[in-house]
Amino acid sequence: KMEYTLIAAINIAIFIVLSMMLYVVIIPSKKEFSHYRKSRRILGFAFMMIAVLGIIRLIFKPEADKQYMDVCVIILFSLVYNTLIFLSFLYLIETSRPKRKVVKKTTLWCAIICLIMIICGTIFKEMQSLFKICISTIYLASTIYIFTCCIREYDKFTFQMNNIFDVLPDMKWMPGMLWTVFVLCFVTTGSFMY
Repeated sequence: KMEYTLIAAINIAIFIVLSMMLYVVIIPSKKEFSHYRKSRRILGFAFMMIAVLGIIRLIFKPEADKQYMDVCVIILFSLVYNTLIFLSFLYLIETSRPKRKVVKKTTLWCAIICLIMIICGTIFKEMQSLFKICISTIYLASTIYIFTCCIREYDKFTFQMNNIFDVLPDMKWMPGMLWTVFVLCFVTTGSFMY
């Protein structure tokens, strides 16, 4: 219990610091930097959201009889968090507005379907394991879809950059960030399902 509290407190502190750092970073108020400002705000909000979830879970520790609800809420938070990370990435590379709309709509529909399943799971308690697997599957499917959208947009972005610059700036961290989020989605979901 003490170890859990300490790890949770460190995790919360890290995400609060990351969020605050993003909000204090100064980006010039010129119009051409508006995408960077949006990206920074979305990423800062995503980090703060995880910190708030950590605080809530620290105050209201999960009980054995409410494990289903706890797991489902974490999956919903993760769904929104992943989408915010991917949206931040799409703003960062100044991708097309329709693609960002597709990502938002996908998340909205997935969240609605997950909420319906969560409610069904609380009503039909004997089917909670099945609903948990279905919610996890929806979460993974939406993450895979959004991830592939981001990779395609990144490929378009690098193609455009190749046409502008003779030597492409080092942007290997961008797909690295995407792959990190993507792998973490699978690790997190795997731990929820079992």
